[in-house]
Amino acid sequence: MEEMRQEDDSGWLVVRSGRYRLKDRDFETVYLLEDLYALHQYNYPCRIRCGGSEYEIAPGDVTVTPPGMKTTYALEQEGVHLCAHFAAPLLPELPFVIRAGLLPPYWTAAFDELVDLMQLTCTPERQQAAKNMIWLLLYRLKNIDTGMNAIDRRIRRLLYELNLHSDRPLDVAYLAKKYNLSQTHLSRLFKKYTNQTIASYVMRCRIEKARFLITGTTRSIKDIAMAVGYGSSQEFNKRFHQIEGIPPSSLR
Repeated sequence: MEEMRQEDDSGWLVVRSGRYRLKDRDFETVYLLEDLYALHQYNYPCRIRCGGSEYEIAPGDVTVTPPGMKTTYALEQEGVHLCAHFAAPLLPELPFVIRAGLLPPYWTAAFDELVDLMQLTCTPERQQAAKNMIWLLLYRLKNIDTGMNAIDRRIRRLLYELNLHSDRPLDVAYLAKKYNLSQTHLSRLFKKYTNQTIASYVMRCRIEKARFLITGTTRSIKDIAMAVGYGSSQEFNKRFHQIEGIPPSSLR
């Protein structure tokens, strides 16, 4: 993997990007970038310890690690994540974890494009393109955070639960009872803060996780459909095409 180190007066510099394999089982390795940010998107569930907190990560989730922050991982089995390390002027504060279902359309595709771009021979033009793409990715994440600052705590907890367990059958009546709300009120609150229905959010979570399993593993499409919560390949193919605009098999 070639590093790009052609920094300009803006202070932006994309150093490296790629698809990294990780197999840490029990927080055994400490990762630390003294002067670089790290942007990651995961195709595996895991736990991450960072900044004195522990986070549950689901496939498709994104993390933004600031310079000087130690991170450790615990995975049940080896997985792959998209990664970009970059230098930048002081960024606005971003949450450490951004859940997959909140990512804007084509965010993951743009990250994939960045990774592919960085595999090419470094030129000033490609470095500028890489910096522009990093800026766009972060800008979109910041907009998500801006919209979530004042979110109802119940909806924030529900988003976390739906993302982590999106493979389970969706039962809105159960969720409404759990959060002490009527189904109508829960649906209205969810739409207010996310601009989508609960069902569409769960579908996006499933498809985002499926995209990572398709590109990062050799599992069959049928197995992936079952793993993300669909009872048949036909239903999975239909929903995947609805979100991505292409059949799942075309990613391979």
